[in-house]
Amino acid sequence: DIIKSMFTHSYDSYMYNAYPASELKPLSCGPGKFDLVKLQALTLIDTLDTFVVMGNYTEFARAVERIRQLDKGLKPGDGNAKDPNAWKHQPGGLLFAVDVEVSVFETNIRVLGGLLSAHQLAVAHAEDKVLERDVWDEYGNVRLGSSPDLEEEGDKLLDNIITAGKQPPSYWSYDGVLLRLARDLGRRLLPAFQTPTGIPYGTVNLVRGIPQGETPVASLAGGGTLSLEMELLSRLTGDPSFGQAAKLASRAIWMRRSGDLDLLGKHIDVKSGKWTETLSGIGSNSDSFYEYLIKHYTLFPDDDDFWTMFVNAYDGVHSNSRLGDWYTDVDMFRGLKGSFNKEVFESLMAFYPGMQILIGELTPSAQTLNSFFLAREFLGFLPERFHFGRWSVDNGGGRHPLRPELLESCYFLHLASGGFNYDASLGSNSMKTQTTSGWLWAADFALHALHSLTRTDCGFAVIDQVSPHTSGLIGSLFLSKEETAQKKHMDQGVALVDEMPSYFLSETLKYLFLTFDENNILHSDSERDWIFTTEAHPIHYVPPVDVNDHNRVADFSIKVQSKKRKGNDKYCDDFKMQRLESRVISFLESGISRPELLQTDYSREVWSKKTDMDSYQSNIQHVHDGMTQKKQKRLVEK
Repeated sequence: DIIKSMFTHSYDSYMYNAYPASELKPLSCGPGKFDLVKLQALTLIDTLDTFVVMGNYTEFARAVERIRQLDKGLKPGDGNAKDPNAWKHQPGGLLFAVDVEVSVFETNIRVLGGLLSAHQLAVAHAEDKVLERDVWDEYGNVRLGSSPDLEEEGDKLLDNIITAGKQPPSYWSYDGVLLRLARDLGRRLLPAFQTPTGIPYGTVNLVRGIPQGETPVASLAGGGTLSLEMELLSRLTGDPSFGQAAKLASRAIWMRRSGDLDLLGKHIDVKSGKWTETLSGIGSNSDSFYEYLIKHYTLFPDDDDFWTMFVNAYDGVHSNSRLGDWYTDVDMFRGLKGSFNKEVFESLMAFYPGMQILIGELTPSAQTLNSFFLAREFLGFLPERFHFGRWSVDNGGGRHPLRPELLESCYFLHLASGGFNYDASLGSNSMKTQTTSGWLWAADFALHALHSLTRTDCGFAVIDQVSPHTSGLIGSLFLSKEETAQKKHMDQGVALVDEMPSYFLSETLKYLFLTFDENNILHSDSERDWIFTTEAHPIHYVPPVDVNDHNRVADFSIKVQSKKRKGNDKYCDDFKMQRLESRVISFLESGISRPELLQTDYSREVWSKKTDMDSYQSNIQHVHDGMTQKKQKRLVEK
């Protein structure tokens, strides 16, 4: 309930004080902006799927209709009492037809990912959940504010109508509008990929394409965190160009890793393919590249080369940039033998333990996350940069921008370890399954720290500087449960910044909510395996595009749903079996090699002048053979 109230407070503050601006200023209670994505309703789009995850289908339906109206150029209050449905017949296409430059990376993960996730959730879970009268008023305006609850007052209304023999009211119905918007946005992002290497520019103009004088330097994360959303868009629309472009970018980057250490730099020239920054690590400008290699294979096992790329990159990080339970930036050609290794932890690195859970690496994941939590305990919140050698905030890195990565890993560790809790009452050799874990307590601490120190009258705000003498006192306050002078000192010492990033609603609060909601629809869905994008947008598997089928149904998910309505579950059963057979299992059980892989038909992909198919295929095969040899050697040693 606390998390729901935090979400409602943040969302209502945005809607009443900032919408349709991209973000909210929580201190001045006004509209804010996110310079990397200058688009209307960024926070609303990024937050769509959180409504479904939290069970607020009414506000989800309203949000979808608000986005539809923005696409038609309508503003709140433009309804017509004489013809409330008149606006529905107006042409759309205006939401993304704006002459602005946007970050390809941020637009992909926040906007495209938000639309695709909400589309799949709407198809899977939003049918017959909301009455039309709860979405629109009598003028055709989308309602704002509280409405009768469907399960209580709505059910009573239906009973009365049935008793009276009247026609039941109409339910709001989802018609695929979010997918149409996603396809429009995807087409506007595609010009960024027109480079000699296939690695995209970092910025694109949504009307004009590549901006004049745009730098050819792109980050590792910026070029390699696109394949989940773009491949899903291809599979939902039947247009393979989106996925082909994004997959080529990931492959092109991976091919340019350091030969001996298998490390990747942080910035690369998209024209020449040469690294412009050879610093390598799992933090800023790099993090989600590694995440998307394993998640792409997990979600789309048809692209089995992504497994080989991931294992190779994972091994490079594990062998050449790990310091105990921590990770550090190193030179991609020298590794830990380099001269400028920094014992600095970046808050973005906190995603890594959660990613390790996907491959069954529970023990190293837990060890690393425990180390990260030690810094959190010391300071109350994770700073952007923490020097674990000196055990202090790194110079200029004390801000806490409400990031989700620590809570993301905490959520996955809780799910993975919840059944392995020792119960002393049953004896030293007894175990029993429990829904609690130490990670649940860690999440509870984070929840109350956020609620106590970052809440404002208009949302939640970024902390400017964490310190053991201010924010770090929050732990002792919880332990004592007393309102003392210490609390006053802490409040006065914690300065806030007038920013509330959209990811606070789409990621931070979502991961917290899921950690405590064991019966959530994402946990109980027996028909789909949901996986989170790097922006915490849940998406599920869709079969690959048949490039020879020009009559493919544009919306595959609706096609599946229609089959289910007819009582034909065979397709869904086959789909579930395919996913179960291709799950990624622990490295400890499988070794690293998977010799049954390498079935991808690369001739169906699109290749560039400087990233050709033969070189890539040879590269993948070489790495795969090396992995197989290592596995055989380990077996012989055993």
